[in-house]
Parts: sequence; C-alpha cells; structure tokens
Amino acid sequence: MRADLSYMSRIDAQPDERRHSRLLEEAQAIAHVGSWEWDFASGRLSWTDEHYRIFGRHPATFTPTVDSARSCIHEDDDARVEATMKGTIALGQPYSLVTRIRRPDGEIRWIEAIGVPSIVDGVVVSLLGTSLDVTARELDHARLRDSEMRLAEAQRLALLGNWSYEVGSGLLTCSDELFAVIGVDPASGVASFDRFLLLVDPDDRERASALLTRMRTDFTEVSEELRIITPAGDHLWLAMRAAPVLDSTGQVTSMRGTLQDITERKASEEQLVHLALHDMLTGLPNRSLFSERLEHALSRRDASVVVMLLDLDGLKAVNDGLGHSAGDALLVGVGDRLSGALRPSDTVARFGGDEFTVLVEGAGEIEAKAAAERLLKALAMPLAVEGRSLVAQASIGIAIAASGSKCADQLLREADAAMYTAKRRGGGRFELFDGDVHAVVVERMSLECDLRAIDLGGEMTLHYQPLVDLRDGHLTGFEALLRWDHPERGAISPVDFIPIAEQTGAIVPIGRWVLEEACRQCQRWQEDYPTGVALAMNVNVSTRQLSDPDIVRDVVRALDVSGLDPGLLTLEITETMSMGDEDEVGETLHQLKRLGVRISVDDFGTGYSSLGHLDHFPIDELKIDRSFVARLREDTEDPGVALAIIRLARSLHLDVVAEGIESEEQLVQLRDALCTRGQGYYFWKPLDVASVDDLLEGLSWSQAPRVFARS
Repeated sequence: MRADLSYMSRIDAQPDERRHSRLLEEAQAIAHVGSWEWDFASGRLSWTDEHYRIFGRHPATFTPTVDSARSCIHEDDDARVEATMKGTIALGQPYSLVTRIRRPDGEIRWIEAIGVPSIVDGVVVSLLGTSLDVTARELDHARLRDSEMRLAEAQRLALLGNWSYEVGSGLLTCSDELFAVIGVDPASGVASFDRFLLLVDPDDRERASALLTRMRTDFTEVSEELRIITPAGDHLWLAMRAAPVLDSTGQVTSMRGTLQDITERKASEEQLVHLALHDMLTGLPNRSLFSERLEHALSRRDASVVVMLLDLDGLKAVNDGLGHSAGDALLVGVGDRLSGALRPSDTVARFGGDEFTVLVEGAGEIEAKAAAERLLKALAMPLAVEGRSLVAQASIGIAIAASGSKCADQLLREADAAMYTAKRRGGGRFELFDGDVHAVVVERMSLECDLRAIDLGGEMTLHYQPLVDLRDGHLTGFEALLRWDHPERGAISPVDFIPIAEQTGAIVPIGRWVLEEACRQCQRWQEDYPTGVALAMNVNVSTRQLSDPDIVRDVVRALDVSGLDPGLLTLEITETMSMGDEDEVGETLHQLKRLGVRISVDDFGTGYSSLGHLDHFPIDELKIDRSFVARLREDTEDPGVALAIIRLARSLHLDVVAEGIESEEQLVQLRDALCTRGQGYYFWKPLDVASVDDLLEGLSWSQAPRVFARS
C-alpha cells in the first residue's frame, strides 16, 4: 500500500514540474533573460528557449556547444570573453560582463552575461549562467555618450563651460570646458569660489564677491558680466549665469550655472559704441553724443551754455558738380577746421548731412560771438579737395542758456531758428537768437496750430515704401510713411512737422489714424491679390504714442477693424525710445507682442543701446539707419557700423532690415553679410496707393513677387 502511495506521489509531482518549467520559460521571455548550463564531465551545453531567441537561433537547426556558442560572440569581444571564462574556471569565481553577439542575419545584440561555477570537492564541475538582452540600454548609453560628446564640443566652440555647487557638501564641480575658458589647469587644485575670485579683475572683484556670496547664501538666480585675468595674463569678459535647483519639498539642494567667454562680443560692442557715437566720415561726435554732453552741461546749472548750429552753404552744389567723394572730403576738412578754431574743452559734432553743432560751456554773448567769428574765419581759408581749392561758406545760429534756464530741445530749436535766419540773410554769417529770430518760432507755432486742427483724411496721406527680401529678391511688404499736403503751404516734409506733432501730442491721434489706415490698406492688398504670399506692413510708432495708455487698445482696434493678421503688422520704435523707462517700455512692448505683432527697432545705431539692454525687450528685428548703409562701398575694407550691427543682431537671433539702399554695391555687401531685408531707392521710392496697385498688378505672382534675380 505504501508503495502505491509513493507511485501516486510521483505521478502528481510531474504536472507541477512541467508547470514550474513553463512558468520559468515565460518569466525568462518576459524579462528577455535566457539561462544555460555547461556540464564539464559530459561536455553538454544546454540552453533555455529564451536563450535561443536572444541569440536568434532555433533548437531544430542549432546545437549549442562550446565552439558553436563561441562562434556567436562578436569577433572584437571574443578574446575578452574567453579570458573571462578561463579565469572563472581556474579561480572558481563568478563573472559578469557585457558583450556583443552576432545573430545569423548579421544583427548585433548586446547581452549582459553572468556565470556561476558549481564546485565539488574544490573542483569546478559545471557553469550555470544567464544572458540578459540589454541592447536597448546599451544603445541609450551610446546615444547619451554621443550627446555628451557633442555637448562638450558645442561648449568648446561656444567658449562655454558649466559648473555645479552642492549645498550639503559645499562641493564645486567644473567641466573641462570651464577650466579651458578661464585658462586654468584642472589638476592645479580643488575648484572653489574663492579661487575663482582671485582671477576676477580688481575693478570687478567687489561686485563679483557680492554676487558669489548671494549665490551661496540666498541661492537666487543671477546673470552678470565680469572681467577676469587668466593665469597667462589674458584679459577676458565672462558672462555668468546661475540658477538654484530645488527638491520636492522646495529646498535648494544645489546651484547650476555656466560661464561663457564673451570677450569677442564685448569688443564688438565697444567698437559699436565708438562707431555709434561718432560720425564715421569726420570722426567727430555725432548727434547722440552731442545731445548727451549738452544735457550734462545744462544739468550743472552753474554756468551759461552756448549752442551753435552750423549749416554749410552750397554742399549740394559740390556733390552735384564734383561728386560725393569731393563733398565728403569737404566735410572732413570743415570738421578739422572747426575743431582747430575752438578750445579743447568745447565740443564740435556733426549733426548730420551738412550740419555741425558746437557746445561751449561757461560763455556769454560776447564769447559766443567771438567763437562764431573764429569759426567763420577758419572756414574762409581755402580747402584743398581732390586737387581743387574750395571755400566752405556756412550759416551759424547761436542760442544761449544762462545757468540752466532752458532745456536742450529749446536751445537747439533756438539755434536752428537763428541759423535759418542767417541763411535767409545770405549765409556766410552768424545770427544770435533774439526778437527777429523769434518770428521764425512764431511761424512754427502757426504750424502747430494747423496740426491740431488738421483734417486727417483730407490733408494727410500715406505712401508705402516696398520692403524686399535681400536673399531671393521677393517683395515682403511695405513701410507706411506719412505725408502732409497743406491746403496753403503745399507739401510739408515729415522732418518739419513730425517733431512738432511729437512735442505737442498731436502725434497720438495722427498715429492712431496711420495705424488704422495702414492696416486697412494692407488687408485690402491681401484680398485683392490672393496669391498665398502674405504682404506685411511696417508702421512707425512715436515715443509719445508708445507712452500713451491707449496704445495697446489702438493697435487692437486697427487689427479688428481691418481684419489684418497680427503677424503681418510690425511696429517700429526708435532706438532711443527703447532706452527710456525700461520697466514701462518693456511692459508695453510685451503687451503688444502678446497680440501677435512684431517689434522692430528703427534707425538702429544712431543712439547707442547695448544688445544686453535690448535683450530685455521682445524685439524681432533691427533696422540699420540709412546713414550707415550709405557708407558701404565696394572699395573699402572697413565694415562700418552696418555690418557690425548685422553680426551683433544675428548673435541675438534678430532679423535685420537695411534702410536707404541706393546701389548694387550696397545690396551685395548687405546680402553677403546675411542681412535679411532692405528698402531704398535702388528698389522703389515711397509709392502712393495707386502706384502700389500698379506695382502689385505688374509683378509676377507665380510663387512670390520677385524684385530682382539672385546674382
């Protein structure tokens, strides 16, 4: 009876063994783990089903043996696997390794192999092992290593290094790229904030110390530019950025940051500062620098200030008769003569075109008239220009402010009015602003009254200057330009009435009308020429408009009434406008940007703004002032402000538009410098609505309206 029970027990155990075997096979398949056993006595090598699948083999066609299994190992890994197996058998120690296998179809898989020896009486009699398919993991690791290598290379090329600071341990870790940036050998010692501080330029060290202390104690996000002196004595500019890392409870666990060598960019900015504050032709201070010095002089309020505005008589005749090169040489000679006739403390500036300004501090009427006499006498001496002897005649207007009694704009207006009187009286003389000159101001006041009562739809019109893609010659849109046809005075230049409208506030309703009219007209062109090519519209926004609380509402209304896509509207602001109240200007620009419109900085380079300053605003493009474009010549190696602006703007990923393109040489230089778009008489002058209709009707619209063929 007992024997029968024993037999029945063996019968019952067989299904359990089969079930356990099946479960093991299923578990191995799910985990992609195969197992094997190598019995040394019999030489038999057995594989599980999953092991066959991992190796891409089938039990019916492949018999696992030591030699056949070894043939599956990747040829580059074979020697290492053999050495590992021999070591395990000799020492009786388990092994673990990652190797490659080659399947019959040539596919390479990665496996993690583990082997455990079975020892009897101190002798290894068999090996048991597993093979885990880790191909996906190894490929991920390879991609990660490749990504890290590419990141390191990108950082090397960008002169950028990264660092981390652990709060708990106080450990500062720096990348090899960071050490390379600051010129320090990584093996020279343990990295620390204090060691870095020793490299900082003495003039920046106090500021840097406060910055580093704030990072280590307050763990606040920082962004700063510092100068350092490397161990080799090189002077570098670095941009430091850092941010705290928080855990799930909101506690700061570490700081992560970067250091970037921005020396080249700072050098370019310094070059731009000089170029933007000085006239490229004469080397004299320009309008921006003169205005800055005038404001400073008036702010002292302890001495009188004299401003002289000098306009050359007959420069146009020289340009027309002898060419612009002769006119330029004359302007250079005049600048030298004016500087030589004044004290070193006085400022002579080229205000633009044929106008120069002079600032004399601590002088009254007698000294002012004497200085003007010296200037006229200096100009009376002939100048040698391209083998000719030329005499430069000038009209000078003088305005005086006693002890800060006038503002800069008023002083310049008075000097301008006096200069205009001198010119009307024959030129070659000076006039002091007084009662007679006041009549000119009265006339200007009359213009102010006309502006306040103007019929916008009747007297004001818009002309549109085409904007062209310089890369392929396609028409991309227009800039709306305001024109005033006075019923009595006739056409009045924007140069004459826009400043008055700005001063009086009349520019706000005028600007509102311009916005609505330009958007309406642009939308009409989209509908009348449904080609699939969207034409954009650029509209100038004045300083007074931007500060008006209704500016955002005005833009919204113009877009709603016209139906124009916001992305087709670009609002142009002046560079000096962007240098105003940063918070107020920034908030207004961000509100406008959220509408979907684009923001452009007009006449860039005429009033210096650091690119770091502009980087705070949502700006899409810079427009290079026409005065810089005019200096681009085929025969010069000096890239000038225009090309410097293009390089710097591209570093901030901004589009660049060049104004005043008048020659093919300028077009070629701008296009080669990767300037995005341009406008100017080389393409078209500003056109009225009817002329634009004719233009659009005449262009080829098969793909996009092409202006010129790529050279």
